[in-house]
Amino acid sequence: MHRAPALQEIWFESHDDLVICWNDQQATEVFEFVQVKNENLRSRYSVAAISRREQGAVGTSLAERSLNRSRCRERTQFRLVTSYDTDDELEPLKVPLADRAEPSNAKRLGVLKQALLEKLSDASPSQDGTTIDAWLDRCLWDKRPDTIDALRALNLLELEALLQSAGHDLPPDMRDELYSRLLALVKQMSGPGGANDFRLSRQALLTWMEQAIANLREGPATLSKLAAKLEAAGLRETFGNASDLYWAYRRERLSPRYSDPRSLMRVEQDVTAELNLLKSRLDIGRIQGGPAFHNACLEALEQLRAREEHAGQKVSFAYLQGYMYFRTNRCVHRFMEARP
Repeated sequence: MHRAPALQEIWFESHDDLVICWNDQQATEVFEFVQVKNENLRSRYSVAAISRREQGAVGTSLAERSLNRSRCRERTQFRLVTSYDTDDELEPLKVPLADRAEPSNAKRLGVLKQALLEKLSDASPSQDGTTIDAWLDRCLWDKRPDTIDALRALNLLELEALLQSAGHDLPPDMRDELYSRLLALVKQMSGPGGANDFRLSRQALLTWMEQAIANLREGPATLSKLAAKLEAAGLRETFGNASDLYWAYRRERLSPRYSDPRSLMRVEQDVTAELNLLKSRLDIGRIQGGPAFHNACLEALEQLRAREEHAGQKVSFAYLQGYMYFRTNRCVHRFMEARP
């Protein structure tokens, strides 16, 4: 949406897993119906797999379910997003729609059409008259990375490139937090929040992005972000001690004559890694937010301090806590699940 002005809206979990609303150069609306599949399959997707019906019932195969989303006056397209790959027979669907007319691509697509039509010879057209033949012409197979970790890594690279192109030089931890907030926004809009909550317009996203980036940038200026995050987690009474530890950390960090800066940087990297692991568990529901999560963070820091001491490196528990609250005030750590 940020890069393509023609992409006007995305609908989440309504009419299909996703509906992408395009406006082409002639200002013609095109609705793209997207199904997302992350399945553990015994083999790659094939003609047999996408034509397989549930108990033989017409209309229940993957291809027919996608086809039957086409029920409007506007032009329609289709997309299948999967983590599992296809076999060679379905490879023609990976060719961009604009390149399908090229002779070799058209020939391979024709072979695929014949194979699928043999399997679904009794398939009914969709409500707007779209046939299986037309569905194949207008369907794109979008293979994504195999794992969530690989997908996250790719998305973070995409987000970094987007931020750079827009002139936003965010440090990596703020970029990662922005990504978490984007995921939270999608999760919020994918829920049963009401008839109008599932639509995200391009302009709304661009405005949200600018506000989220400004919110991340202004965090370090005062302790207002630290206070707000503790308040949101039911930890209001913790703010006094947290602010003291924050300023103690800042004084020590800015006085390198008392400590080895390289040693402090390594310890801070370890704290970042510990908190990042805990935060990821928080966001997927493995740890409860609020005071319990705050306590889990403190326990992790205490264990880190003990390991450092065992290795002959002395670092104070106060310094570790102060750095945690410093990260909280920078909006890259929190004590509740990610919110948009």
